[in-house]
Amino acid sequence: MFGRGQADRSINVEANLLSERIELRRAVALRSARWLLLLVVVIGSSFVVVPSILESRAEVATEIRRNRANVAILEKQVESIEKQSEVTTPMLAGHEMQERMSSQSELVLGNLLLVLNSVPKSMAVSSLRGELVGGQLAMTLRGDCESYASLRDFVAAASHGPSVKSAVLSSTRSSALLGDNGLAFDFLKKVQVAR
Repeated sequence: MFGRGQADRSINVEANLLSERIELRRAVALRSARWLLLLVVVIGSSFVVVPSILESRAEVATEIRRNRANVAILEKQVESIEKQSEVTTPMLAGHEMQERMSSQSELVLGNLLLVLNSVPKSMAVSSLRGELVGGQLAMTLRGDCESYASLRDFVAAASHGPSVKSAVLSSTRSSALLGDNGLAFDFLKKVQVAR
């Protein structure tokens, strides 16, 4: 024989294959056991978790029904309040307008009475005219007086009052109606009534 000689030892191929096969089976069995253990843990925990999840789901469903009922009640209340608001809004606007008109009429009448109460005994009023235009009251008083002193006292007394913009004698002329030194006059007073 040329080359190498035969080995003195013999290799037991079948024994090696068998031991490898046994090791492989052990590894597969170990992996299978691990997976089986994991599966048992998952199934066992599902027996614990699933009932609590179902119970929680039932509680949530009950809470949702209760909340929907509360929402329906609140929607009815909002609808009722909106209906009341539709009724009361015009009433409030009317009440506000009434208060404003009342206050403005008090201002107009107050200024008219102030002018009339300022007339002394030495004076005669022939006319008092009031015009309300654009929130402004323009009063014109025509009259006769015995003297310039009584006219001056009247103008000083009649020029006062709330919201007066101007108060002037627009014209004066001689008049013997109440006396030799008598005067006829036109007095103009403007008052801001509305803003």
